[in-house]
Amino acid sequence: MFALISGWHHRLNSQAHHGAVPFYVLVPALRKEAEMVDISVQSSDLEREQRSSTVNARLEEYWTKYSNGEVPTSTFLKAVSHLYGPSE
Repeated sequence: MFALISGWHHRLNSQAHHGAVPFYVLVPALRKEAEMVDISVQSSDLEREQRSSTVNARLEEYWTKYSNGEVPTSTFLKAVSHLYGPSE
C-alpha cells in the first residue's frame, strides 16, 4: 500500500514540478488525478464482479453435482476449497 501511495505522490509532485505550485495549477492536476482514480476503481470493481460471477457459477455447478449424488462429500469440499482458496 505504501508503494502505491508513494508512486501517486511522486507522480503528483512531477506534475507540480516539485515545488510551490500555484493553486490554479494544482486544482486541475488534482481533479485529473481524481478522475484517473475513479476510472481505476471502476475497472477493478468490474474485474471483481466478473471473478465473483465465475466463482458463483462454478459453486452452483459443484453443488448440483453433490446434491444429485454424483460426487462424494470429499470431492465436493476439495472443489469448493479450490474455488475459495488462495490462487497460485
